[in-house]
Order: sequence, then C-alpha cells, then structure tokens
Amino acid sequence: MLVDINLLPRKERSSFSSKLLPMGVLVILLVGSIWLGVDYYLAKQEVNQTRNDLKQEKQMADIQKQNAISTKPAVASAPLQEKIDYIKGMEIPAAELLQHLVSFLPERGYFITYKYDGGKDISIAVQFDTLPDSAQYLHELSSSPNFTDAELEKVESKKLETDELKGEKNVLPRYLATYKLTLNEAAFKDLKDGGKQ
Repeated sequence: MLVDINLLPRKERSSFSSKLLPMGVLVILLVGSIWLGVDYYLAKQEVNQTRNDLKQEKQMADIQKQNAISTKPAVASAPLQEKIDYIKGMEIPAAELLQHLVSFLPERGYFITYKYDGGKDISIAVQFDTLPDSAQYLHELSSSPNFTDAELEKVESKKLETDELKGEKNVLPRYLATYKLTLNEAAFKDLKDGGKQ
C-alpha cells in the first residue's frame, strides 16, 4: 500500500453562502449608485427645462409688452376735454350747499346727518328744540329756489339721557326731523359765489 503524505494543509472549499453576503452588498451598492445617477440626471434635465420655460415666458411677455405699446390706440384729446368741461360744469360745491342749508336753521337747530352723493337728492336729519322749529325749517327749504322739492319724511321725539338730568322731571324732549330735498342745479349755480337766495 501506498501512503500518501501531504505536508501542505488541505484547502477547505468555501461555501456558496459565504460568498452570497459580499455579492449582495455589492449588488445593493451598484443598484443604489445607478439610482442616484439616474435621479441626478432627471433632476438636472427638469431644472434645465424649467429655465428654458422661464426664458420663453419672459420673451413672450416682452413681445406682448411691445405689441401693447405699439398697438395702443391714440386717445383723441378733444372728446376727453369736452367731457372734462361738462363734468366741471355739473359740479355742485358741497360746502356752499351745506352753508345754504345751515343758513335756514334756527338758533338751536343742529345737523345730525347729511347725505349728498353729488346727484340731485339730499337727505338730512336735523335736531330741534320745538316742533314749530322743524316746521319753520321745512317752510324755509320749500321757499328756497335752490330746491325743487322739500319733504319732511318723519319727526321723532328724543329724550335726553344724561346723568345730570336723570333727577329732573321737567326735561323737554328734542325733536329729530328727517328731510328729503331735491336740488335745483340751475338755481344753485349762483351759490358758488357764496350768495344766499
């Protein structure tokens, strides 16, 4: 019989499972690198596309501005000046109107509200001490040539409620009268100079 003497150590065969772990890590690294590369490439393309879109939008906006400037219609100044003159002619100075209304008030009559929108209708609320004062004010407004119509819409009595007057029994009420007036614009033009009619 032959004796086999081997002085070299015997190599053990490596198993497949011991090679599987490094191969798995390598595959994961490779897939991750590919994914990051593709993601970077797509993001860069998207940024470039957005820049191109923005540049095109700016060019379109510039073109539209140039078209708007070049196609702007020339405004005829004559009709515009006529309209301005018409509006200036229709102007009713509110200060003179208010001064005219105040000139008819009795000594103890006070405005509460005053509404005038620039048209022909005026609405005012006035406080009086007595009912005859409100009737006299209506008469003054009706006889003024600056108003085509003067109406007394309502009169309300209003008691004063202050701390000083709570103990007193002989407190006279105040009267709140609401008037609706229609302005005679032609006659009112004369009041621009400050004259009372």
